[in-house]
Amino acid sequence: MTLHMLRQMEAGEHEVDVGASLNLAMSTIRTTIKNAVSIRAYAPSTLKFSATKVTCSRIYLLEEMGRRLSILVDDQIQWNMSLCQLIIM
Repeated sequence: MTLHMLRQMEAGEHEVDVGASLNLAMSTIRTTIKNAVSIRAYAPSTLKFSATKVTCSRIYLLEEMGRRLSILVDDQIQWNMSLCQLIIM
C-alpha cells in the first residue's frame, strides 16, 4: 500500500487526492513521502514472500481450528454436558 501511495505521488496526484482515495490521514502521507528512500530500499526484500503461502497456512489453521472445535462439541455431547457458546468462542 505504501508503494502504491508513492507511485500515485510520482504520477502527479496531490497529497490530498491520494489521502482521500486511500482513506489515510495527511500526516501518514507526509511521513511516507519523507521516508520514501528507506521504504523503497526495504521494499524488494518484502516482495519475496508470496501471498499464496500466507493464504495456504491460514486455510490450514482454519481447518485445524474447525477440526478441534468438532472434537470439543462431540465430547460435550457424548458426556451430556451443555454446550455453552462462551466455551466455543
